[in-house]
Amino acid sequence: MLEIVPIESPTVDDLKILRTLTEMGIAEIKAAAANQSAIRQIQIFEGDWKSEREVLAEIYHQYRSEQPVPWRVRESDQFGGQVFLCPDGLKSALSHWRSIELETQRNLDLESGFIATPDEFEPHDDDWF
Repeated sequence: MLEIVPIESPTVDDLKILRTLTEMGIAEIKAAAANQSAIRQIQIFEGDWKSEREVLAEIYHQYRSEQPVPWRVRESDQFGGQVFLCPDGLKSALSHWRSIELETQRNLDLESGFIATPDEFEPHDDDWF
């Protein structure tokens, strides 16, 4: 799971930006910033993955820009492990998940008989990040 965690002391402008990432109110975002808890959690390949991956792409592009962002991206696992990702770490994670998507598409096409060999595979969608 990826979590979007606000910086510890967000400014008014930071809060405006953070509000675009969550449905939380300003007070909840401030509390999350103080506690360093997530304002948004994204389960990989679950729920509305198609729209969530677009959010991830936007977060990545803003994160890697030269402008500072009022959040950090934390990756959490089912065992309680947590690590904050730098922009390159997020890019690596996104690349990994995209490769899983493509592998799954290819395998489904092979199993369904749409293609005879893996070389015939063409992605079902455009790269999203």
